[in-house]
Amino acid sequence: MRLTVQFYECEHQGDLDHYLDDLTSCGASIIKKEINYEAEIGEVLIEVNDSKLFWNKFKETDSYEFLN
Repeated sequence: MRLTVQFYECEHQGDLDHYLDDLTSCGASIIKKEINYEAEIGEVLIEVNDSKLFWNKFKETDSYEFLN
């Protein structure tokens, strides 16, 4: 299943990398990533095998609170 997730607070170098690390540690494969530096929004297209399991794990990460 492919999902698009957006994160706010992407104004510093490396912010999106932290979110990507959390996504992959929860079982997501990164398909595409983009940052709109003016809006400070990062958008990531991911693929997961089990969305329920992924979201249960991702909710426990620090990155979850930065979902847009």
